[in-house]
Amino acid sequence: MRLYTDAHINFSLSNQVDEQNLSSFKLSNSRTPLYAHLQLEGLTAAMNNIFVKWTHNGNVLLFSKKKIDALTEDNWVNWTPEDHWKTGNYEVIFYQFDELLTPIASANYSIY
Repeated sequence: MRLYTDAHINFSLSNQVDEQNLSSFKLSNSRTPLYAHLQLEGLTAAMNNIFVKWTHNGNVLLFSKKKIDALTEDNWVNWTPEDHWKTGNYEVIFYQFDELLTPIASANYSIY
């Protein structure tokens, strides 16, 4: 999958970017929202909408069009499980809102 080299995803427990870019969280049996911050490093001017896909062990949890703010380089999407976070591996992929759904960035994290 070809991704933008200047785009990346940071995960945090709030809508503020965590500079540590955590990749594992002790959230099992909790309903705490998790935030995926898409940082485009100057590429936002060309995009007003994106698609986000959030998966757990390959199962799609969220696949949705989201509006982004073209005036900021940090846009975020959060997700809260209906029941609780399950242990395992999660992946978030952001796509351009185009006919090819061109990937922008992807990242993984784990819940324990």
